[in-house]
Amino acid sequence: MTDSIKKMVRQYVASHDRSRIADIVRDLGISHNLTKQLLKELVSSGKAYCKPKFGYFRNQTAYLAWFEKTRQERSEKASIASKAHCDSGVNIIFEQCRNSDAMQRVLSVYGRVQA
Repeated sequence: MTDSIKKMVRQYVASHDRSRIADIVRDLGISHNLTKQLLKELVSSGKAYCKPKFGYFRNQTAYLAWFEKTRQERSEKASIASKAHCDSGVNIIFEQCRNSDAMQRVLSVYGRVQA
């Protein structure tokens, strides 16, 4: 029985870009401890690659490809987010706040703008 479960875990790791213990436990319905034990065996036999805090991969090349892909995605998301807040060096949120009616009232109290 353990050989068939081991084969299922090996196939799972081979068919996914990144495998985490929680994902394997959920998808295959096997215990957490058994999953850890089988993954440890796969890593020691060279049939899987473990990167702590990231998960299990088919091999180191698969890990590097996954890491590069996620790094690019994070970079693109950060670029989109920064463009949403800044337009050619001007902070849009600051400008919107500064020009709001509430801020105009506050600034008029302190004599910064005419009421």
